[in-house]
Amino acid sequence: MFKFKLVGRDGRGEKYSFLVANQKWVVIITKKGKLRGGHLHSKKQLHVMLAGKWLVWAKLKGKQRKFILKAGEAYISPVGEIHMVKALERSIHIEQEQNSKTFMYKPWRRLVEKDK
Repeated sequence: MFKFKLVGRDGRGEKYSFLVANQKWVVIITKKGKLRGGHLHSKKQLHVMLAGKWLVWAKLKGKQRKFILKAGEAYISPVGEIHMVKALERSIHIEQEQNSKTFMYKPWRRLVEKDK
């Protein structure tokens, strides 16, 4: 059985952590219209959308793209990819925590911080 631990709550939603086979995962619930991210990681990161829909902005090596991620889909953010998402619907997704370092990308992170 999974034991979920609340690790954060703000105006955007909630974040919980849990273990699977000694690997830490997080469940993130995001309210419709709210932003998350505005950062990059030192390791690749897996995002699995369980419910809802996101608009994703991603930027890597100067190339920017935008796409929709829906329930039942997954997305891998490569090392160094800046990413930010907007919940087009109330969304629930999981991410695998890999002890990576997170670096804020100030132009996008400012938008996220204003949205809290």
